[in-house]
Amino acid sequence: LRQIDRKARQALTRRVDDIFPPSVPGSPVWLRPLPVSRNSRGQVAWNPYDCMTLQCLCPFFRGTMRDDGYCYLRNGRPLAIAYRKEYRMMTDDERERFHAAFNQLKFNGEYERFAREHQSVSQGGAHSGPGFLPWHREFIKRMEIALRLIDPTVALPYWDSVLDVYLPDPRDSIIFSPLFAGEIDMNGFVVNGPFAFWNTIEGRNTIWRTLSGEGGLFNEGQLSSVANEPNIEHVLSYTVPLAGCPIPHFWVGGDMRVPETSANDPIFYMHHSFVDLIFEIWRQRQQRKDVREWAYTSNLWSCGNEFHFSYAWMRPFDFLSNQDGLSNAYTDQLYRYAQRPTCSAQVPTCGSRQVLLKYLFCDFNHGFPHCVAKIKFGGICEGFDGMDACFNGQCIFGRCQQGPTPPVMNFTVI
Repeated sequence: LRQIDRKARQALTRRVDDIFPPSVPGSPVWLRPLPVSRNSRGQVAWNPYDCMTLQCLCPFFRGTMRDDGYCYLRNGRPLAIAYRKEYRMMTDDERERFHAAFNQLKFNGEYERFAREHQSVSQGGAHSGPGFLPWHREFIKRMEIALRLIDPTVALPYWDSVLDVYLPDPRDSIIFSPLFAGEIDMNGFVVNGPFAFWNTIEGRNTIWRTLSGEGGLFNEGQLSSVANEPNIEHVLSYTVPLAGCPIPHFWVGGDMRVPETSANDPIFYMHHSFVDLIFEIWRQRQQRKDVREWAYTSNLWSCGNEFHFSYAWMRPFDFLSNQDGLSNAYTDQLYRYAQRPTCSAQVPTCGSRQVLLKYLFCDFNHGFPHCVAKIKFGGICEGFDGMDACFNGQCIFGRCQQGPTPPVMNFTVI
């Protein structure tokens, strides 16, 4: 982090100088896009990535605005707010559409452009300072728009790594399987799954991960600490915002470890979608809505470089400052977050009362009931005997093996 800050200062010297489901016509008012003020940015744009409203995006989707105020696509369906679910909470169809859109972006070269864009700000206001959270909010918004221009039903899911940290070895999580982010070989190269053999911006023919070599994943205590932090200086900080966002970067390792290459890996975007969710939870809990758009840390040269100041250009995005990344329009108009997966004695399914999720299970044996990622074949399942912890299998002698899955435990609440 000191190296990033030092390089940013040198670069400046050289210059010399909910969270709720998507809205559709007929849905309750609280599920619809919220109105924006007339002087709000992004209501008209030449580039879809600069849009901040569905109305602005409508012509880029070749849609038509109707009298009811909604944009209707050529198939007759309304363009809805993106609904960001946890990666493992998506239906199989939603996940496959998401993977297909990502692969199309990779095929047409737009994915590389995003990766190089992130690489270009590795020593600027996008990392290690107050500009970090606003910059990445804008960046992943643009990626989500790129995905939706390919498939309007797609939203950028979030990777809740807390679900994996409970496992004896998080590397055994179903998320690192061919169904999700893919598996690595003995050299750390991603060799199966939807992102297998993706070339990288530095010329390698596969994404590289080291998994668990250093760092760690988020835990519930960290998230609770952030959500309950009243001081904005400790959230939009000049050191490590959110008390450790880079740590999962280090845990995934490989390309994800450093800013110059982290956007090679699609898991980067899902991780930052989760970071953005944590940020939004904090905003809604600790700030009034009229305060959220202007509250920023003091512009202190003694604490960080000028790239992080509120008025600084959010490069490389035209006409944006760091403070613009605090706009309410992101979640008022463009996307909402599904709640994080939870379970209880009454609803032990990590989904709903009707649907048993295939990729998560409810752990009643270790503290309060909480959702945990299922474990892939061969993974360590010690401590979860008798529970539905193994994907399409069961825990035998501490390892997940093929076999009938245990029944879901039901509890009678008295």
